[in-house]
Amino acid sequence: MAHHYIIITQNTALLQRASAKFSKQAPAGGHSESCDEEGKPSVKHNGEENKKKKKKKKKSGIKTVTPCTICGQELMSAAFLTRHMKMHENRVKQKTLRPHVCDVCEKGYPTHSALKVHMKSHSGDKPFRCELCGNCFKTKGNLKCHQSIHTGQRPFRCAYCQMCFYHKTHLKKHERVHTNEKPYVCSVCEKGFITVSALKQHQRVHTGEKPYSCSYCDMTFGQKVNRDRHERTHTGEKPFLCDHCGKGFSDPRHFYTHKRIHVGEKRERPFQCSFCGNSFFYRINLKQHERVHTKERPYSCSQCPKTFARPDVLKTHLRVHTGEKPYRCSICDQGFTYLGSFRAHQKNHTKEDIKQNP
Repeated sequence: MAHHYIIITQNTALLQRASAKFSKQAPAGGHSESCDEEGKPSVKHNGEENKKKKKKKKKSGIKTVTPCTICGQELMSAAFLTRHMKMHENRVKQKTLRPHVCDVCEKGYPTHSALKVHMKSHSGDKPFRCELCGNCFKTKGNLKCHQSIHTGQRPFRCAYCQMCFYHKTHLKKHERVHTNEKPYVCSVCEKGFITVSALKQHQRVHTGEKPYSCSYCDMTFGQKVNRDRHERTHTGEKPFLCDHCGKGFSDPRHFYTHKRIHVGEKRERPFQCSFCGNSFFYRINLKQHERVHTKERPYSCSQCPKTFARPDVLKTHLRVHTGEKPYRCSICDQGFTYLGSFRAHQKNHTKEDIKQNP
């Protein structure tokens, strides 16, 4: 009997230790029991509580950053990462299709002869000289194209609108306007373009690259034409003069719109919206307007999930992330992100302040 008593006491001791361990682990695991006011056991699901806390954290605006495994660039979501990875895939495809790579700029070409022609752009070698004006060119084809300017010959005619061109490549580019062919596709958003230069300009929307800087202020631009237009605000230059009234314009778009007044065209708007019938002067204005109906927002921010219908609105939004303040008050030297905020601030200064700081 004594022997059985010792075994029972040992078993009860083991059970007590196990129950003590379980009571310690229960809150961290799935369930813990406690009695309510009526004496009934109430089960708390701590796992569910932890999930709720995690959901609350997500709602608080904390964003997960996903790094690219190839280049290490940090992207704000999985969707942006998949788009970014497409860019790497396309680069691999281009390397297989264009195996002959330039040692200077790493640009690829399908044939060795095409690479040789390209290398002349780095060496500055221009062996083909025009006998009429003395201009030199890298290739024989470029010289022939140039010589047609002197002769006035435009042998390449468009099959759709009868326009004539000096060079076959110029005709091909033009005909894409009629056929709507867009062979150059963006690797990020899959948007198509007629020319390589148009694609390069568009890609700067995604990369944020602004290679053209103003020589008067700190502002930078993705396109040269925008930089030149901006610099005229500093110089006051108005190179586009009206033949009829002598009025000058800094922007060619405003100049061509003004010319219609004298020609007799009552502000013709040839581009009409297929949804509401509104008409516009330029095709690009029509495209931007139609996005109001289609809700298309093709311009996405590289720093956050926001998307925009127009590239200029995206450009303004990016200043929130970069901290750029291009508008600076000449009186108090305070910087502003938006033009509207800058103009509203200037109204706070009195006339005396402006006189003291002309």
